[in-house]
Amino acid sequence: MAPPLKPAEFDAFIGRERALWGPPLIKAKNIHIE
Repeated sequence: MAPPLKPAEFDAFIGRERALWGPPLIKAKNIHIE
């Protein structure tokens, strides 16, 4: 497990993920995170 991220770091991480993989995988990751 990755260490907890501050909100700004988390937003930046999600931004990179979205740029790399696109919305479908983001939705899957959001389900996993929640």
